Amino acid sequence: MLFFSGLANSTMTTYRQLGTPDHLLARVSTLWIFATNVTQPLFIAFGGLVASTLGTRAGLFLVAAFMCVSGLFLPRRSEDHV
Repeated sequence: MLFFSGLANSTMTTYRQLGTPDHLLARVSTLWIFATNVTQPLFIAFGGLVASTLGTRAGLFLVAAFMCVSGLFLPRRSEDHV
């Protein structure tokens, strides 16, 4: 998990930089940092609430299922651009 977390951060940064016009890059990067700094504590609190309600094991399984399903929402390229 730690290995893929490290890869995810640099992959998302590269994807964001390649997909953002140069004149908007500073704004997009600032918004990204703000959004992640605000949402991380919220999700930590939500995870604690889920773990205390469902139990630790069930909470971890729920998070694992959510992580697997979240891959379906990743942006995809059309076959024309490959």
